[in-house]
Amino acid sequence: MASPWIFVGPASSFPDIAPDSSKTKLSSPSCSDPEKRESYCRVYDITEDTAQEQSIEDAELSVGLKQQALVFRYRGKVHAVPASCPHRSYPLSRGSLYDIEDFGIRLSAGIVCPRHGWSFDLFTGESDRGAYKLAVWEVELRKSEQGDEQVWIRKKS
Repeated sequence: MASPWIFVGPASSFPDIAPDSSKTKLSSPSCSDPEKRESYCRVYDITEDTAQEQSIEDAELSVGLKQQALVFRYRGKVHAVPASCPHRSYPLSRGSLYDIEDFGIRLSAGIVCPRHGWSFDLFTGESDRGAYKLAVWEVELRKSEQGDEQVWIRKKS
């Protein structure tokens, strides 16, 4: 049985994060920038069919990091991933986003865990090391009755 879709907010509430055109690694603004991460990245405590937004600081102190989703928009695409690294449960809200490139061609996007430097693909969840995999969530943008877009997420089956 598929997991239920969970509403996490209007799409307009997730500002786009994009790297400086001269860099592929992102330094700022990103989830790792303490001054901007509250506005760019959101952490939600997930229950069976609801999402409760938490402050980044409260989420990082929470024992239940594995029941949380980190939601953000990178290069125009909304992503939802677990709020903690699958390797050591370190908060990915402190991570850095980057483009996965080959010979200057952007192939995908990734997030780097600042604890140990492991990278995870935001689309497949694959890690650059070890057998660890980031359980990426499905994201759907839906039109509301008022015509604006809403962000809905669910765990992939």
